[in-house]
Amino acid sequence: MLIFVPKPVDAAETRIPLVPDSARRMIELGARVTAVAGLGEAAGYPDSAYTAAGVTLVDQAGPVRAEADLIFGLEKPAA
Repeated sequence: MLIFVPKPVDAAETRIPLVPDSARRMIELGARVTAVAGLGEAAGYPDSAYTAAGVTLVDQAGPVRAEADLIFGLEKPAA
């Protein structure tokens, strides 16, 4: 299962849909987790925390979003 986590669109948003610890648990259960780089910055989670948890970081959503089985986000997905 591939889980994709986009970065919130609103630059003022400080909430995030997935923290590194939860991502690590999902990965331990067999999921692959990919997120846009900078996902947790506003909430105090650096990219290094996500990579240490096993998350693959990408610069843009692109094809990863299209391949994802689940998308964790705060906003309604863009069309």
